[in-house]
Parts: sequence; C-alpha cells; structure tokens
Amino acid sequence: MRILKLFILFSIVLLGCITEEPQNLITPPAQNLTLNPLKDNVTKVVEVKSKTGRVWMDRNLGASQVASSPKDEKAYGDLYQWGRGADGHQLRTSGVTLVIPSSEVPGHSDFIIPITNSFQWLTSSMGRLWQGVDGINNPCPKGFRIPTREEWSLEKASWDITNGKEGTDAIGAFNSPLKLTVAGQRLYEPKDRSARLNAVGAFGIYVSSTIEPQIYNVYHYVISFHIYTPGSSGEFAKIGQGNYAYGQSCRCIKE
Repeated sequence: MRILKLFILFSIVLLGCITEEPQNLITPPAQNLTLNPLKDNVTKVVEVKSKTGRVWMDRNLGASQVASSPKDEKAYGDLYQWGRGADGHQLRTSGVTLVIPSSEVPGHSDFIIPITNSFQWLTSSMGRLWQGVDGINNPCPKGFRIPTREEWSLEKASWDITNGKEGTDAIGAFNSPLKLTVAGQRLYEPKDRSARLNAVGAFGIYVSSTIEPQIYNVYHYVISFHIYTPGSSGEFAKIGQGNYAYGQSCRCIKE
C-alpha cells in the first residue's frame, strides 16, 4: 500500500512539471490558403521604427529575414500584383493565366496576364482594393497595411544622400531603418503568354495604396530606386506610377 501511495504521489508531481509547448505564431506556407486566402501568414512580424517615427515591418512580405545588404536574396520576398491578396500568385515561380476575373478575389494562385491594353488584372474598378487596414485583399498581417504615397514620400525624405549628387539611391534606402532591397519586379508578356523577373539585384520598387484617379484607375503610385552608377543619371529614389498587373514588393506599415 505504501508503495502504491508513493507511485501516485510521484505521478502527480511529474504531471505538474509538464507544460504545454508554446504555439508557433508563424503559419507554415502550406496552410496559408486554408487559414486566410487574403493575408500573408508566413512572414515573421518584427516591428521597426523609422526616422519619421512610424512603425513598419522590418522585412518585405515573403522575406525570410531582414536584409543584410541591398542585394540580400533571402530578404527579397514576394512580388504582388497591385490589389491582390496573398493567394499564391505573389510567389516568383507561380503559374500564369490569361483569364481576367470579374471578382476582386480571383480564387486561384496564378499570376494574371492582361491581354488587352487595360493594364489591369481585373475587369471591374480597382479603386476599392488595398484601402486601409481593413481594405479588400490587404495582404499585410493583422494591424498592418500597405503604405500611402504620402507615407513613402516622408520616408524617402528621411534617407541619407548617397549617390554623390542631390538625391538618394538603393544604398540610402537600405541604410534606412527599413533596410529596403533591390528585389526587382515581375513583368508580363502578353504575346508570349508568360511572366518574367526583371532587374533583380539592380532595381527596387515598392507599392503604395494610392491610385491615380486621373488616368482611369490604370496606375498606382510606387517608390523606386536603383543601384547608383557614378556618371549616370535618373537613378534617384523617386515616387512614380506603377502598372497594376506587374508584380512588385510590399512593405507593410502599422496602422
């Protein structure tokens, strides 16, 4: 009887020492579409404060780490068609389709190639997409959203002059707390019915949520920069217009 009591007491003490393992807060890629077809559930969320005082994610959507250099391939991340969610199309090796959907949520993981001159991956208006933290198809993790044109402009103004002239280039973008990269972009070829990577390692282009209403909603605003080459021109970081159907980098800002 004494032996039995000691065994029971030992079992109770042993069970009391067992603790539940902490949950993994980063969703494995294979579960992404099942759990949430719109938001990125695979990129680790680490916050960083920029010189403007705003809080951002410290890496691009799809990146496995914060950049160690402007050409850090592990920090390049995914390339999103403007206004689409994290449905798999953003992967650099995703398939392609020529079918233009009428739904704001295409329901597949293919990169959509416009076959007309509309430059849009959607047959209806794009104006409702990516507008704010609760915007349709916002791919950013909870509490984050795609930055506006104005927010990118403020960030650019805070970067150091790095190209030997009166502006900043990819080095200035990387030297900022955001550690931006020259991840390139993904273009489409309607004639060849294909998509290809462009300027990887030389050119960075990041989307904003701001659209251009004066051009029939065909364009959105982006910030872009190159690796500067002495003696060349036109390589300053700048705010310009981007094509909705191109795949480009996403960096999320906290609401």
